[in-house]
Amino acid sequence: MATKTLRLIISQSIGAFFLLSASVALTLAFHFLHISGSVFLPLYFIVILGAYTMAPQFSLATAIIIPLLNYLLTGMPPTSPIPMLQILVIELCALALATTYLRKTNLFLGIKLLSSIVIARFSAILLVTSSMISWSFFVNHLLESVPGILLNTLLAYFVLSFLKNERNENS
Repeated sequence: MATKTLRLIISQSIGAFFLLSASVALTLAFHFLHISGSVFLPLYFIVILGAYTMAPQFSLATAIIIPLLNYLLTGMPPTSPIPMLQILVIELCALALATTYLRKTNLFLGIKLLSSIVIARFSAILLVTSSMISWSFFVNHLLESVPGILLNTLLAYFVLSFLKNERNENS
C-alpha cells in the first residue's frame, strides 16, 4: 500500500513538474512573440490538462504555483497598477476546481470545458467586490478573453479526446 501511494505521489509530482515547465515555456513564447496572454489565456490550457490528468490536490497546487513561478522568472503577470498576478491565481484555482468537479459529470466534454473556463473568468469578480479592480476593468477583462475562451475550449477538447482515444486503444 505504501509503495502504491509513493508511486502515485512521484507520478503526480512528475506531472506537476512537466506542467510547470510547460507553463514557463509557454509564457516565455507568448512574451517573445508579443502575443497577449490576457486575450489567449495560454496558462488555462495547462491547468485544464492538469485537472484532467492529476489528483485534485496536485492540480490545485499547480494552479497556484504556475502564476507565482512565472512571476518570479519573468516578472509577469504584473502586480500593479492592476493586480494581474492575484487575478490569475484566483482564476487558475477556480479553473482547477471547476474542471476537477465537472470532469466527473455526464455532460458533453465541450460543455464541461467551456463552463470551467467561464467560471474561472468570472471568479475575478471577487476582486471587484474587494475593490482591487473596477467593474469596467472586470467587464473588459472578460470581453477581451473571448478568443482565448473559445481557443482553449477547442484545443482542450481535441487534446483530451485524443488522450482518451489513446488510452482506450492501449487498454
